[in-house]
Amino acid sequence: MKILFLNLSALTFNVATPDTEPLGGTESCISYLARELAIRGHNVSLVAKLPDEFSGETYKVKHQPIDVLRDTTFFASKNFDVIILCNAPMAAVSIKQITPRSTILLWNHIPPDQ
Repeated sequence: MKILFLNLSALTFNVATPDTEPLGGTESCISYLARELAIRGHNVSLVAKLPDEFSGETYKVKHQPIDVLRDTTFFASKNFDVIILCNAPMAAVSIKQITPRSTILLWNHIPPDQ
């Protein structure tokens, strides 16, 4: 399965970050889950604000900087089965228009009253 974790927060991280520094709960969970899914054979990607010195792949997870979302061909070229959108429900409508085939899941990892 082709899975994309999409984190629109301003926090800088990649899936290896929890090994060397603390992260927020959402980003830590994304990192551990993405790594485990990749180990189990899924094609996993993360779009997030990445550290400046980081590019490429780690723990079998492909990383893309948040700016890739400006590329209108990104979603079509990757053909994701599932897009896990973290804490940004307002982005789901736009993403669904760009990639109608993908299933979009909202991971609302904050208290519902926030």
